[in-house]
Amino acid sequence: MRKALGIMIATSCLLAGACAPPSPSPDGSIPQLAPFGANGLIVDGNSLWLADLFAQQLIRFDPTTGKITKRFGPSNGLVSPDDGVVMDDGALVVTSPVGDRVQRVAPDGTVTVLANLSFGPNPIVRDPSDPNAVIIGDAASNPSAMFRVFTDGRQAQLIVQGLPPINSFSFGPDGRIWAPAGGFASAIDSSGSIIRINLATGLFDTFAISFPGEPGKTGFAYDVAAKFGPDGQLYVLQGFDAAVYRVNPTTGVAVRLANLPGGVGDNLNFTPDGRLFASTFFGGVVEILPDNSVRVVPLGAG
Repeated sequence: MRKALGIMIATSCLLAGACAPPSPSPDGSIPQLAPFGANGLIVDGNSLWLADLFAQQLIRFDPTTGKITKRFGPSNGLVSPDDGVVMDDGALVVTSPVGDRVQRVAPDGTVTVLANLSFGPNPIVRDPSDPNAVIIGDAASNPSAMFRVFTDGRQAQLIVQGLPPINSFSFGPDGRIWAPAGGFASAIDSSGSIIRINLATGLFDTFAISFPGEPGKTGFAYDVAAKFGPDGQLYVLQGFDAAVYRVNPTTGVAVRLANLPGGVGDNLNFTPDGRLFASTFFGGVVEILPDNSVRVVPLGAG
């Protein structure tokens, strides 16, 4: 359903022309128009890239000032990016659940299609066993699957089948992928969970989580991202009643750290200096400060 929602909004934007990214400035400066959507957050040194699925653009920005320093969009051949990673050569590899494709975006903005998949590719992580590979998941299908996609011309490989819908994931200290599971349907009954996937065997299990500070709560209302922080804890973004949780990866105890403005969340990530940022789906990015307060990043204020 999330893919359907994205397609509906993106199509409406394109037909109405309401979500068109700005054209390049004649003087070479980067237009500072704020994004329309806020999806994947991609770490690139001290900068962050934001995937804006609605306007089919990627923007690089300073996470402190909000200044936008680079844009790629439809004029580069980009199709509705949702999440991505930076490779060793500086290129971005991004997923497009609307376009059913995985795209490589070179540092100069040249876009090539690495793979066309039979589902809406969404979550992505670099493969630690191969510098020329990424691992892609499916957030819409049930059952879903995972593929390994290569940047050097090799054909994409199916690596895991029979999964529930999964979203933005990360490798844990045990070498398995820890992924939010349950899909859009889990927003209705707060049944979102965390599963741990063994890529070598294709097997997965559900990690038991408790919410001692929220009596009666047994799961997440559509958890959309699960990333390990520099402190070794798992940070989970709940998509509806949007909030960031810290989850102890040994005990499974989850603590709500901060609520996101607007009530909807999409993704989160850590910068190299340990700062935690989250995207709010409809064009916003926030920083979760050490005291668990929330700072809105002034995107486009530069």
